[in-house]
Parts: sequence; structure tokens; C-alpha cells
Amino acid sequence: MTETLDRTDAPHTPAPNPVDWSKVQKWGALGGLTMAFVAAIGMVASLDRRLIISPWLRLGFLTLVWVPVVYGYISATEDVPDGSPPPVKGERDLISGLVTGLLSGLFFSLFIVTIDTVDLRDIFRNLSPQLVELLTFGRGIGVASLLWIVGSGLLGLLGGALKVVPRKVRSALSAAVVGVLWFALLEIIVTDITQGLHIDFLSDWIYALNGGLTTLSAGVVALLSGASGWRSDQRTLAERRLERMNLEPEV
Repeated sequence: MTETLDRTDAPHTPAPNPVDWSKVQKWGALGGLTMAFVAAIGMVASLDRRLIISPWLRLGFLTLVWVPVVYGYISATEDVPDGSPPPVKGERDLISGLVTGLLSGLFFSLFIVTIDTVDLRDIFRNLSPQLVELLTFGRGIGVASLLWIVGSGLLGLLGGALKVVPRKVRSALSAAVVGVLWFALLEIIVTDITQGLHIDFLSDWIYALNGGLTTLSAGVVALLSGASGWRSDQRTLAERRLERMNLEPEV
């Protein structure tokens, strides 16, 4: 009798929902189409000269790599009806993000194969052999397709993982990314400010000679920005409102 009561009183852990494959397929296809559109309108080629982190991350490719991350995150998001318990996070989110990224990379690889074999410059002038060379990294269609599929899958997995990690971690990562982009894109302004203050050595340390953040400075900026995002998320919205109103929270 006691064992029966113990089993009855034991807390029930809700089972995770199954993967919504229709949603995964939808966002995977949209991801590939979005990446193809970004490349077709010339953003990748025109922004390729702008370095974000020297020498390995350029703004042109950044316009592509965000897609699997964001779409993987969206694909892993579950629609919760009002009054329902929050969904269980875990393996389902990771699988959704991973497959979404793989599909995005697959569709984008098909786009690269298409523009390499069919001349579509009458429709999109930017679909040139130079763009194909850029998107294939000069390694050929086969190797490049594999790199895009695997790389997009890993980026989609990252997007799904963002649904699993605590909110504070997401806030810290978001702040780190924004901080790095802010310093990289405002290079001219930051350099002018440091020159005006006669602290040129600071901009020389932050930025590489050919433009963009150095790997070391990007890491420092990401660390400081991430720490700021982590700390700011620890305060609730009510506490921030009370602080602006110069009121003390009631105990």
C-alpha cells in the first residue's frame, strides 16, 4: 500500500514533444532560399571586402551564416497554447535546429550548382563566375557543397542549442555578438576618436592593418560584452523600472 502511494505521489516529468518535421522542412527550405536570395542580390560579393575579424570572417559571409542560426532557433521554438505547461527543452530542440541547418545548406548548395551550370545573369546580374568562385572557396562544387551542408548544419545546431541554454547565457552570447559587430562596423569612428584623444595605440591594438578586429581584440570585446549582458539580465524588468524611478523595492 505504501509503495503504491509513493508511486502515485512521485512528481510526473512531462515527456518532450516530438519534432515537428513539417516546421523543420519549412524553415530549412526558407533558410536555403534566403541564403540564395542574399547571394543573388549581390550582398555577399559587395561586402566581401569588409573584414569583421581579420583574417577569417568577412561581412559578406556574415550575411549568410546568420541564416541557419536564426532559422534553426525559430524551427526549435514550440507553439505553447495558453494555460499549457512550458515545453521540455533538450534533444528535440537540437535535432530541429540541426536538420533545419542541414536542409538550408543543401538547398543553398543546389543554388550554387545551378548558377554554376546555368547562366542566369539576364535575371540576376550578380550571378557571375566570380560569385561561384567566392561561394565555393576556390575548392570546387563538390567540396564546397559538403562544407556548406555540414557548416550550416552546425550553425543550425547552435540555433537549436540557444533554445536549451538558460536565458542568461543567451543574453550573454547576444551581447558578445553585438559588441564584436559594433566595434568592427564602427572602425572608422573608433579610430578617429582614438586619434583625437592621442591614444592611437589603442586602435592599433584593436584593429588589424588590413581592417577588422584582430582575433585577440575580438575575444576581449566578446568577453567584456558577454559579461555585461550576463549581469544586465540578472536584474528583472521590475527592478530596472524601480531603479529608473529612484524607488527601493519592497521587501
